[in-house]
Amino acid sequence: FDNYPLAIMVVRTDDVELIEDMFSRLNEAMPLNAAEKRNAFGGPLPPLIRKLAEQPFFKTKLPFKNNRYRHFDLACKFLYLCHTKSPTDTKKVKLDEFVKCFQQSKDLTTAKKLDAEVKKTIAAMTKVFTAKDYLLKNIGTLVAYFLIFREAALKGELRKIARKRFVEFETAR
Repeated sequence: FDNYPLAIMVVRTDDVELIEDMFSRLNEAMPLNAAEKRNAFGGPLPPLIRKLAEQPFFKTKLPFKNNRYRHFDLACKFLYLCHTKSPTDTKKVKLDEFVKCFQQSKDLTTAKKLDAEVKKTIAAMTKVFTAKDYLLKNIGTLVAYFLIFREAALKGELRKIARKRFVEFETAR
């Protein structure tokens, strides 16, 4: 027993939620989710995803926190949608392939272009949505809003987008 080496990890943070989450997961043997695993991939995308999740849109407009890297997952979806240039499947397998593709190619130029496009789109979204906006609580709807804003930006029609119309649609839905 005295000769058995123990693996000891030290995590230093002031984030009480992170500490509590890690404690629960370690004690309940809870596996990592897709976004948490993706965050550990190499290449240019994971750092960009982390930085994107620090943008004001994620911090102030979303009505949910980054628990279990929900913001990271959303940022990855936004990058992927800009990469595919159209609405597409954003399931785990596709997002993992996307991040791994950049990991292998190390294409920093394209990654930075995607990052700039996402930042431009969420900057426009930040102007329309309110703090902790209830319209953004559903990930599927949030992704649809992102696509609407992206398309409007490409066509130079962002001025036509108003929160009021989203509220009316949500009420009707």
